[in-house]
Amino acid sequence: EAYAQTLSAGLVQPNFTEHGFGLARAPDDLMEALREGIRDGLEKGPREEYYIPVITGLRPWFIDRPDLTKRVLNELQHYPEAWSGMELTPVVAYGFRLYRNQSALNVHVDKSE
Repeated sequence: EAYAQTLSAGLVQPNFTEHGFGLARAPDDLMEALREGIRDGLEKGPREEYYIPVITGLRPWFIDRPDLTKRVLNELQHYPEAWSGMELTPVVAYGFRLYRNQSALNVHVDKSE
């Protein structure tokens, strides 16, 4: 199934850069808010992420901060729009998944909806 997903994504989904990704610097105040949100979440005790087949080793921790994920969507909206040359509709930012030592996210393709 993973091979078919990868092949399908390569043929169907557009690639907006030579390598399929780009790097940009987020605003300093947003980065500080994210760092603070992660620190606060760690102090309160993050939950263990549910089972995900492409993650091996220790399950990552997860910090749910919808206030910050909404802020990320709003403040960084212009980056993917400039990158793609398209007007985009922000839908969801998942949250903070914190990988621990000996955990890995294996190569995969997100399923398009």
